[in-house]
Amino acid sequence: MTALIGAELSKLRRHSILTLAVIGALFPAVITVMVWYRATAGGFELTAPTLLVQSLLMVMLLEGPGGAAIIGSMLFGREYADRTLPNLLVSGLPRPAWLGAKWVALALLGLGIVLGSWGATTLVTLVAVGPDAMPWRMALASLAAHAVGAMALYATSAIPVALALGSRNQMVGAAWGVVMTVMAFMGLNSRYGILLPATAPWVAAQLALEALDPAAVGTGSTLASQYAWVGLPAGWTVALACAAVWGAGLTYSVIYVRRADFA
Repeated sequence: MTALIGAELSKLRRHSILTLAVIGALFPAVITVMVWYRATAGGFELTAPTLLVQSLLMVMLLEGPGGAAIIGSMLFGREYADRTLPNLLVSGLPRPAWLGAKWVALALLGLGIVLGSWGATTLVTLVAVGPDAMPWRMALASLAAHAVGAMALYATSAIPVALALGSRNQMVGAAWGVVMTVMAFMGLNSRYGILLPATAPWVAAQLALEALDPAAVGTGSTLASQYAWVGLPAGWTVALACAAVWGAGLTYSVIYVRRADFA
């Protein structure tokens, strides 16, 4: 299994997925620099907590859902586009093992993107405000929040992965990324925002941030507390919603890969 995971990771560079991952990790930092520049030019004060919270929002709401859909679809769908899947399976490779290696590779890649994004935006914030004004407790809480959000993004990526497998076309799964981006803005103030795949990662990350550092109170906990589902606490609501999405997508993927004829 370790060899399979290593082989899947080695394919990332060949399929240009690694390039997309680097861009995704640096994009929030670039936006943070732009916000910082506008604050300096406009003469209004922009604090470090604001930069940290905005960077978390950028990753989990604007970039994350769409990016997870595109990268997940490419990771699974490239085997169809390159016509390598039939050869892999004919060689005697167990189908569940192939699928499991793909999921592990996706998890490692997604975690690397999110943590890289946190590191880049935290560095920009440190340069912008200086070490004396840097809220280190919030920065560490933001790291944990990014990790929680990464798990939620990983769970919701099961939808585009299932679409890419079922249609045998990575573009179908990638198109879900566009849907997710639109849903993120439409569901931001929706009463169902805590359950939507596009906004659940942001709510999960925001709740984690506010639980670890009460000074980071933002809109996430307000939204979640207003619209809890079937009387459950907000955190459990988001966790169950993400688990349901991931479970459904994974179950479909396993059944499809076991039964499909890839010849």
